[in-house]
Amino acid sequence: MSALPPNPINQTGFFQHILSTSQTGLVVLKPLRDSEQQVVDFLFTYANNAAQQMVGHSYETLVDKETTFLTLLPSSRTLGLFDAFCQVLQTGQVYHQQEV
Repeated sequence: MSALPPNPINQTGFFQHILSTSQTGLVVLKPLRDSEQQVVDFLFTYANNAAQQMVGHSYETLVDKETTFLTLLPSSRTLGLFDAFCQVLQTGQVYHQQEV
């Protein structure tokens, strides 16, 4: 018994539906690098509805207007979140943050 549609096109739509309706905030970030290839910021390339609600900005603001992570959340640098994201990028290890 399979919960996925048999058609690959429908499977893509199925997974997009899961991502967009998840109650967990999900974003995809693209690293922005300087001339020395150091990560200086991240660009939002995807944000589901829950993530949009968490940061208080629409998909259009986050993705279509190419908003950067540090522009939107400058305190993430001092709180260590930016460094944590860089560490994930470098190591591939999952980062989990407890809610505060």
